[in-house]
Amino acid sequence: MRECNYNKAVNKLAEIMNRKDMKLDQKKKGSTADLRKKEKENRKLQLELNQEKEKFNHMAIKYQKELSEMQAVSPP
Repeated sequence: MRECNYNKAVNKLAEIMNRKDMKLDQKKKGSTADLRKKEKENRKLQLELNQEKEKFNHMAIKYQKELSEMQAVSPP
């Protein structure tokens, strides 16, 4: 569910950035191409970061569950 929200946020940001790019003057076309390339890389890195966060959260939940189970089994 979080990944879906992250993706929506990243896509919305990309949409807004692309709208701003469309309003630039013709003389800025070269820098626009560079900007788009950097934005694409940024979106890729943001997506990768979000995927890594999700993996980390899943592992943390898994290990917390295992720890709780181990504590429940062993006597105090």
